[in-house]
Amino acid sequence: MSKVNGIEVSVAEVVEYLKLQGRFETALQEVVQRKLTAAAAKKAAITVSDAQLQSAFDSYRIATGLNRAKETNDWIESKGLTLEAVESFVETNLLIDAFINQLEAKSNREKYLSSPEVKQTVRNLVYKEWLAGQLQAAPRA
Repeated sequence: MSKVNGIEVSVAEVVEYLKLQGRFETALQEVVQRKLTAAAAKKAAITVSDAQLQSAFDSYRIATGLNRAKETNDWIESKGLTLEAVESFVETNLLIDAFINQLEAKSNREKYLSSPEVKQTVRNLVYKEWLAGQLQAAPRA
């Protein structure tokens, strides 16, 4: 539940709005992809150190324009989040990135990479191919 100028907005209203706008499925798909990839990273024994998490959190905080602890805490509270939720988000980003790096390393496609742009494209394609296979094999609820 969120409140703006005394007007309450429920999570259900936000979900309904996103569905009506055709944006809910995209958001849901992104969350599912993140969870699936993070789980695969953990299964592959990929871990995130406290130092990596702190560095990535600092980068995220700065990119969001938050330079002081109070600003960060105020921002987290204003979004209706917790510090743990933000840390989990950042940790998942790190796990996903490390897992994609692992997929790329196992892909044996390095000989085709001639520029940073091509390398990034191949990296994303390898990940999307893996993700599509995971989503097809996943049981539907």
